[in-house]
Amino acid sequence: MISTYKKKKLKRLIKVEILSYSVLILTSFMAMFSNMQYAKAEDYCDNVSNNAELTNCGQILHAREDAAMTLIYKQLIESFKQEDKDSPINGVSRSGSREEALREAQRAWINYRDKDCAYESLVLGNGGTISSSLQWGCLATLTKNRAIELQKMLNRG
Repeated sequence: MISTYKKKKLKRLIKVEILSYSVLILTSFMAMFSNMQYAKAEDYCDNVSNNAELTNCGQILHAREDAAMTLIYKQLIESFKQEDKDSPINGVSRSGSREEALREAQRAWINYRDKDCAYESLVLGNGGTISSSLQWGCLATLTKNRAIELQKMLNRG
């Protein structure tokens, strides 16, 4: 017979698992919608004829790459949570140290990306009308590269 304490603990674990899978499913649908919305971005970007369209293209590409990166990031966070829970050190939970380290690293990376792209657009665009296009293109490229880095971390998992 299972004790009341064990039943409550089991119920909590089941709720956490259901919540984790719900978050994963929700983010997957969000990414899928985002990918459908931006699936033709390259087709659109091949036919731009002015700076406004080029800027719009960069925004679309950045949004697509950001959605992909966010999905991978959330999967990595969830994998850390699950591994930390399943593999305590000396019987003590790891208390999310890897999760928090990744969150801090991601915040720092976003800050770096934004400032680096602002600098690049200022220097290369000389403050002209092309500056905005350069900035969005930079954001898309760096975000795509970060998604690849996060995917490698997830694959090592």
